[in-house]
Amino acid sequence: MPVRFGWTPPPMEISLNADGDFVSAVYNRLGNWPDGTEIAIRFVTPGSTPDVVWPAAIDGKWARWHVDKEDVAAVLALAIDTVKLDYGGASSSIVWYRGVPHDVT
Repeated sequence: MPVRFGWTPPPMEISLNADGDFVSAVYNRLGNWPDGTEIAIRFVTPGSTPDVVWPAAIDGKWARWHVDKEDVAAVLALAIDTVKLDYGGASSSIVWYRGVPHDVT
């Protein structure tokens, strides 16, 4: 059964650096995001630790993130096992990453 989000889920690489802000954007090539659209990156940790959610600022065709380096460093210190893209109104999140994080630098 197909799931329709109203847009094509973008290929997106999330690169985090504890010494820098996270700045990213997604452009909706089909037009403006519908009124009330909510998009967020969700970092899921095992156990009872609450998920960390970075909501995007929606403006016309753009969904933008600007997260301060202190918040980026805090996420990198967690035992993240899944990263998801939450899209408002969807019945489930898009899973971007699942497993053990690896530093490939």
